[in-house]
Amino acid sequence: MTQHLTVTPVAPANAQLDVALYGGTYRVTGTVAGTQVFWFDLSPTYAAPFDQVVEAAVRGEDASMTAKVWRAGLSSAAGVLTVHAEGQGEGAGRMDWTLGPEAAVALKGWIKR
Repeated sequence: MTQHLTVTPVAPANAQLDVALYGGTYRVTGTVAGTQVFWFDLSPTYAAPFDQVVEAAVRGEDASMTAKVWRAGLSSAAGVLTVHAEGQGEGAGRMDWTLGPEAAVALKGWIKR
């Protein structure tokens, strides 16, 4: 059974971040104005560090993780989560999406279910 959580980033505008769980793998998908601009999977090897960064953010701590194969990751700076990803399509580049503090709390609650 697939589980999803959708959060609205602080930046960029008109964006949504969807985190889905398929077995032990997370799929993180970013859309802007309804158009998918990136996605990456985090296997169980990367899912555990992802969980740890989310928990650090809830505590207001700094932490980060990188899935090198996807050139993507997640970081927390004083509790503010940022998703780092490579955009898709022509002319797309590196994207950094800032999530508000409520996103970290929502992600932690979702991870623990």
